[in-house]
Amino acid sequence: MNTFILILRWIWEFPQCLLGWLLTKIYAVEYKETYKGAKVFSGDFPGGISLGQYILMSDYDYRHKKLKVKEHESGHCVQSKILGWLYLPIVGILSGLWAGFIHKYFYPHKSYYWFITERGADYHAGIKR
Repeated sequence: MNTFILILRWIWEFPQCLLGWLLTKIYAVEYKETYKGAKVFSGDFPGGISLGQYILMSDYDYRHKKLKVKEHESGHCVQSKILGWLYLPIVGILSGLWAGFIHKYFYPHKSYYWFITERGADYHAGIKR
């Protein structure tokens, strides 16, 4: 990707890019590939997360559910491109609350991908569930 475009994306998506980059340093993950403009890392990471231009996945997900998880997380990358600095307060917080609390305690009968932020990521990735 053009260096100028990468710099502009880093500025537009700064909070989530910084957090994604920091998580690649904190967790024992290694770079695997670039997928739809995002750097994919896997290793000792719980689940999957997309932060700006970074996708972090567990080794298990990368080995066994690679395409499915990468596609969904790439949809979050599109949301990040659209929302810029607003991605973390809108998608990040809501998605985190959904994944960590609301889904489990209030809507366990619903699919994880039913929630608006997750449906949006699937939509942007072209996933039909």
